[in-house]
Amino acid sequence: METKIFTPSLIAPTSIRSGSHRGAPGRKSNFLAIIRLPALLAALSLPAGLSGQTSPKVKTIGFRVIHEVVGEENSKLVPFNTFYSGTSLALLIESGGASIIKVDSDASKIDSFKDDGGNNLMVEVKGIDRNGIGAFPRISEDGKSAMVEINAGGVPDAKAGKLAVEGTLVLQLASKKKTIKSAPFELKKGVVVKVGDIEMKLKDFGKRSFGEEGVELDFRTSNKAITLVAGVKFYDESGAQLKSEVGNASQMGFGNKYTFGREYELMKVVKGKLVVEFEIWSDMVEKKVPFKIAVGMGG
Repeated sequence: METKIFTPSLIAPTSIRSGSHRGAPGRKSNFLAIIRLPALLAALSLPAGLSGQTSPKVKTIGFRVIHEVVGEENSKLVPFNTFYSGTSLALLIESGGASIIKVDSDASKIDSFKDDGGNNLMVEVKGIDRNGIGAFPRISEDGKSAMVEINAGGVPDAKAGKLAVEGTLVLQLASKKKTIKSAPFELKKGVVVKVGDIEMKLKDFGKRSFGEEGVELDFRTSNKAITLVAGVKFYDESGAQLKSEVGNASQMGFGNKYTFGREYELMKVVKGKLVVEFEIWSDMVEKKVPFKIAVGMGG
């Protein structure tokens, strides 16, 4: 078991993985099943940084099997809007009380995905490998649960009654926040704004893309601590809070050099200097959660 503990003051610019997102022959059938399944798997003790929280749990909430997609490239008969044959499992991750900041699809791994006859489902189809964890995990609004899909190119044998999958999910979890404010800054292109250890450069600003008034701010930073920001507020020079919204987020880079983009919208144009306040996760940990699940049509 491996757990890494991060604090914002210790996070230096480095690479960050996306989270974000990502057999045996049998009887042919255009059949797909999505079934709610009771189930459950693995839990690990949490580090001291998240004391008071229970351990994360993983369970299945559905599966899908597509034996065949019929037709030519431009006129396929596509079952359930899925263009490829194969098998998928939907896994629900319950945090145990902490908030899930990220499910790291790249760092997570699937060790095996088989039917109960021992047939390996993680096979290439026509030279294409679609096996593994889906690239776009979804996290609930309250951060207490997340869903990932496990995909395999093969389908179960006609005599199979259950599916078995084993692997490790890598999560970023947190439970505590702190607020940090910047010094007042002028709204001008190229200005550098420092919020704690996070230095952001205002790449551009201008009229909001939507709405009759207001301004859109486009910042850039190389510090991945920006990914720990849970909330953002803006104030004018008098200390009055300004109505604002969080816009698009992006990241670009290669190796250990990344640039993170963050866009924020102010609902009104403000004269004078601004102050930005970050609400930031202060006890984020990276946790490996192994799981081993067997599921069938009935659960």
